[in-house]
Amino acid sequence: MKQLKDMPGICKYCAGCLRLEDENFRSVYRCKDFEANQVNWRELIEEELTKR
Repeated sequence: MKQLKDMPGICKYCAGCLRLEDENFRSVYRCKDFEANQVNWRELIEEELTKR
């Protein structure tokens, strides 16, 4: 899943669905089925948003 490196949004910090198997999948910033796969995902998202 090489697209995770440059993918914006929360999907790279989530273990909630299998949509990332699709190479054309576009990440989102809000998802009702979000399941964090990292403890500090909030800080990582905030850091990503401040870079923009």
